[in-house]
Amino acid sequence: MYKKILALIIVSVFLTIALIPEALTQENDKKEERTLIKTEGSGGTIVLNNTILKVFIQNETGSTGVGTYTIATAENHPTPNEDVFFAGAAGSPWSTYTTIHVVSTKRDYITSTDTGIKPSISGYTVVHMDDLGHIIVLQTDRRVMIKWTTYEGLEVYQDIELLGTTVEDTKVRISVYVKNNNESSLVFGIRYEWDIMIDGEDGSWFRPWIDLNTPGTWTNVETQYDNPQFVFWETTNDPASPVLFEYGSVSEPSTLTPIPTPPDNITFAAWGSNPSEGLYDCTWNFTVQERTIAGPGLDSAVAYFWMPKEIPPEGWYNVTAYLFGVSPTPTPTPTPTVPSVGGEVEAQLPVRGAEALIALFAVLAILAALVAIRRLS
Repeated sequence: MYKKILALIIVSVFLTIALIPEALTQENDKKEERTLIKTEGSGGTIVLNNTILKVFIQNETGSTGVGTYTIATAENHPTPNEDVFFAGAAGSPWSTYTTIHVVSTKRDYITSTDTGIKPSISGYTVVHMDDLGHIIVLQTDRRVMIKWTTYEGLEVYQDIELLGTTVEDTKVRISVYVKNNNESSLVFGIRYEWDIMIDGEDGSWFRPWIDLNTPGTWTNVETQYDNPQFVFWETTNDPASPVLFEYGSVSEPSTLTPIPTPPDNITFAAWGSNPSEGLYDCTWNFTVQERTIAGPGLDSAVAYFWMPKEIPPEGWYNVTAYLFGVSPTPTPTPTPTVPSVGGEVEAQLPVRGAEALIALFAVLAILAALVAIRRLS
């Protein structure tokens, strides 16, 4: 009798261990299925759409740069098919890009493939992240996370998510998470360059909001805000004849997860190189020249800077910004939305949780078998 019980226990343990690869394969199949979801879009463009806004993300290597993105209003917005970022209505991402500024190795990694973008600091090298290869780690109809690995071993994740269901609560979350997989500490910073465009007007105005109820003064002149003390900023095509208002986070909206990461600097400046260099042309350093940049025939942009800091091996540098309140009427007070997943990257990557549960189950089964064998002996 005891031998039969012992044999049954041993067989059960081996069956459990044998089933682990199959369970992992099924979980990986789910991951693959999730990763390969495609919504509307042409060529290598991924589109997130909640019927209020549409976010277009480049996903074709060798095109305008995997990870470049743009935004437009969607079919159920009061002013549908309008630009929010440049070329948003055309669904053509390229003029908005991200920089990973690695001080330790003097490299500026950019999601753009434009070879005309030169390093803005002498001695630095520009690396186009298309040359690194990329992986879509996670994709749904409202969210896409893209991963690159730099020459230093930095894991870079760009995570874009479209939140909300109404004009009032719709927001676009743009997060970048960078993990240092190098054996040594590395010093690096992160920059977003957003190319604002409203109703075909490339030169938009800007004003900060001191708190949720107190707007600052509209400006059409290049301005640099170091350690910004305002809670968010607002832009429009023309304060005297607005078509759309748009808002960008600083410390608000703070009701979401992850909360926005206050930048060390926000710069409102010229986008392009006419008559001289703009934010787009500079991978990192930029000095405002107090040019008039809002109005017909002009071109403005907004840049977020999270300054370089030393990150130890296995450490993370995570930043988040939100675009919200895109509406033909002013809606400055951030409206709560269903919380984003947000948070640490490890908790979001598919498979990891399933692997842990299966491994735990196998260990428990083996321990149970050992206890039973001990009792029978």
